[in-house]
Amino acid sequence: MGLSVSGLAVRLAESPLRGWWQLFGGGWLTLVVYLSLTGSPPQVDLGIDAADKLEHLAAYGWLMGWFAPLWPAWRHRLRLAAALIALGITLEFLQQLGGVRHFEVADMAANATGVLIAFGGWQWIGKRNTPQFL
Repeated sequence: MGLSVSGLAVRLAESPLRGWWQLFGGGWLTLVVYLSLTGSPPQVDLGIDAADKLEHLAAYGWLMGWFAPLWPAWRHRLRLAAALIALGITLEFLQQLGGVRHFEVADMAANATGVLIAFGGWQWIGKRNTPQFL
């Protein structure tokens, strides 16, 4: 019997694996916080000027994409999106207070864009009659 992508979210939300999913998600979240506040984060050379912004977009999109299946209801995902956007804003202010890293509004925008793309993706998936893949 097949399982749709949106059905996967419902099953994951009710699964005994939910705790493990949350634990790994907590690890991803901790990594993002650490990399945001450390004085010397690893540098990845993507060969483009906006590489830093793409990293922000990818990190926050990944977090939203990771946690979204745990909450199939759109209003719960909306709260998650708001919390992740607030986290990105808070970390930027903490960078400024720390004096080691720089505060950038563009980083906040990239974080929020990543969250909103992943949120929109999950909303789109949830409203479509997706093909069976499992």
